[in-house]
Amino acid sequence: ANFTEAKSLTLTTIIAILSALTGRVCDPEVAFSSQVEPDGVLFPKVGNLTPKLRAAKEHGIREVMLSTANQEDCPASLLKDKDFTLRFFSHIGEVLHHLGLFPEETTEPRDLTPAPWDSEPRSASWKALVQTGIKKGIEREVIKGLIDAVEDLCQMRNEMRPISTALVVGDTERIGALLPDSEIRLIPMRKGRLEGYLHKLAPIVDGELTAFVLDKNGRFRSIRKVNIALQGDFKLNPLLSDPAARFALISAVTESLIFVLDPGGNRVQAFSDGELICRYCNGGWQNYDLNLLHGKLMEAAQEKGCDQKVMERLGRTAVRLSYLHLGGLLVVLPEGVSCEGKIEDRLRRMGIGMNPRALSDLSDEELIKFAKEDGAVLVDAFGIVHTFMAYLRPTTAIPVEPDPGEGARHLSARRFTAEMGCFALVISEDGAITAYEDDKRIYRL
Repeated sequence: ANFTEAKSLTLTTIIAILSALTGRVCDPEVAFSSQVEPDGVLFPKVGNLTPKLRAAKEHGIREVMLSTANQEDCPASLLKDKDFTLRFFSHIGEVLHHLGLFPEETTEPRDLTPAPWDSEPRSASWKALVQTGIKKGIEREVIKGLIDAVEDLCQMRNEMRPISTALVVGDTERIGALLPDSEIRLIPMRKGRLEGYLHKLAPIVDGELTAFVLDKNGRFRSIRKVNIALQGDFKLNPLLSDPAARFALISAVTESLIFVLDPGGNRVQAFSDGELICRYCNGGWQNYDLNLLHGKLMEAAQEKGCDQKVMERLGRTAVRLSYLHLGGLLVVLPEGVSCEGKIEDRLRRMGIGMNPRALSDLSDEELIKFAKEDGAVLVDAFGIVHTFMAYLRPTTAIPVEPDPGEGARHLSARRFTAEMGCFALVISEDGAITAYEDDKRIYRL
């Protein structure tokens, strides 16, 4: 199951599955809300609890089962309410015993051998991220704890409000030598307290202007400014733009591992050694190989006779749109190819038109403003933007077998590239970037 959007539904889902398997129907007026750790512990606590409990009561729920960690967050009025019962448990086994869903006792011996590293139910990207942290001198348990923490922050942003922040982990002296002090300083606090209030500090330490600095033991040491101009000859992937490019540079100069929670969504980006190495998205860690995407763009530029700088600029725009959770469609027409009669220019329908402009004359903000509108941005091989908000009207008779989950934007891009012999980048709102050339999907990031 994928509990990305609300990990507090984990307990509910487990109870529903066991109820279906055992045939024991649960009381519809009883609700469950807790995340369940791999060892069965109900933790961490559910956020924004009071309004959720009040809403449950208003909708006829008379009993809610929660993690013991949430007991201190419950208002006294609900704890004393005779018509509304709150029950607290520390382990899923206690819940199952209470409901009568616990499996029968067995005398068969159980294998209690800890699962080896290779059998952990984690992706290869997650394991590679852990190894990256270890190479930076961070203990395995510490880096695993930090990864869990940023995943939990994604849960908080879904349940409470969007959170954007950044954590720079590494040699604090080296980091401090590069990043200036913030006006905000950390006051020594008892262990664990700061982590619980990260979501409250996020509006201040938002990852755009400032970031948290942690040492290699996972301790919060300071808050530093990250909106700085770095001088020097640094070789970064040309598809990176700020703020990602800035964090990539900081990771290279300070030899640190950086986690960035992007604004407005449930994703985390991880930077190391000047690269965006992976990201947390849709409930798991995934490789994010911009070097491979850049290579595919350069190959397409050569095949279509397009300026490489044009392809790099459009690729950079696509990556930025992905970061902002904005969809878009960017089309590059080969030299000498006309799309007359193959598009619907919606600008003309509105009584306006666009004066062709070179990409180099447009700021990143202007290009993103064009690209995020419904329709395609059309660019020729020399980098001249001819129009935007254009609906592609390829010949519908062209046989194109849609891939599962593809929407109209992908289908029209495939048919258009097949008919016109051109190149297109489709950016989905979930952050995926897909490159099409002559109807073929040549890469998906």
